[in-house]
Amino acid sequence: MSVRILHTSDWHLGRVLHSHALLDDQRHMLSQVLDELKSGYDALVVAGDVFDRAIPSAAAMSLLDDFLNRVCKLDIPVVMIPGNHDSAERLGYGASLFERHGIHIRCGYAQFMPLTIKGDDGEALDIFTMPFVDHAFVKEALGDDGIVDKESAVKALLDGMRAYRRADVPSMLVTHEFIAGAEESESERVFIGGSHVVPASLFDSFAYVALGHLHKFQPVVGGCRLHYCGSPLAYSFSEANNRQGMSSVSITNGHVEIKQVSIAPLRKMAILEDSFESLLENPVYDRHTGDYVSVRITDEGHHLNLQARLRERFPHLLETRLCAVERRLQEDSVMVGTSSDAPAVVFGAFLDYFKWTVAEERAEADVLFGKACEAARRMEVAQ
Repeated sequence: MSVRILHTSDWHLGRVLHSHALLDDQRHMLSQVLDELKSGYDALVVAGDVFDRAIPSAAAMSLLDDFLNRVCKLDIPVVMIPGNHDSAERLGYGASLFERHGIHIRCGYAQFMPLTIKGDDGEALDIFTMPFVDHAFVKEALGDDGIVDKESAVKALLDGMRAYRRADVPSMLVTHEFIAGAEESESERVFIGGSHVVPASLFDSFAYVALGHLHKFQPVVGGCRLHYCGSPLAYSFSEANNRQGMSSVSITNGHVEIKQVSIAPLRKMAILEDSFESLLENPVYDRHTGDYVSVRITDEGHHLNLQARLRERFPHLLETRLCAVERRLQEDSVMVGTSSDAPAVVFGAFLDYFKWTVAEERAEADVLFGKACEAARRMEVAQ
């Protein structure tokens, strides 16, 4: 006797990575979520950050609309909450209408009553929801002056759920928080200090806590059945080597089994670090021509038409970094000064600092700089 849940989070629909829209990648991802649901689940959980922005694009909203319509045809309940990237008001628009079609978008802090899911064999599971917690909004929603920070807000919300907890039915919580002991990555929004961290011990009474917010598939150290399914796609190059996906969760008489279900991205991410010429010529990089690529150039000096030449090799190049320049900037962040304020002299000092010594290239740079200065002077006179 068990209930089977597909736990997902952090879709970030409408995400743009290094000026490249990922809608096609996300459409490809959602088709795999749909295919996985067809293998037999009792509910789909989306634990926040459905959209990447509080005001999502029309294309992102259309993508979600199409997906939910397809899920409705499978007759599988959906439980969805807002994360810190979402606007609860916008995500929750039409929630009462969606509810009648099995799409349960829970955006309110005071929605304490759980949604009860039953497996094919009659096993029941109570699913409670807690949207991303902003303690000021929770204080207003509950009218509780004792709420002074995130932890006290979480405790107040959990207290509100207690009246609906049943001793003979396992309880699951869906929430979007940073739980102490978990590992973050650079693609998540950074909060200053530790005020955003919630102790794992607050959730010990739940059979399973379906977490969103952090993009890596991981359990919470020291927690009781607290788990991040991670984002279904890599959303920064720091996640390039992660195995992204979703979690298949089976709950049987309070016992939990979790298995990661991988998602094959439309394009993989790759970080390539080498000399400029090797990146262009070495056949070992042939397998990355279809990937989203971040290039880290290791050799000194500068290269003409760098971006265009790299993009010929890697059409989906998203980022280029010059390791030698970054290293020098870290070692000495102050440029050597010059006693002259003449633009040509200052520009020459700039070229010297970055060791741009190739005579032909330097002469061409001087000409281009001179033309830019002349154009600026003409604009100033015209004004």
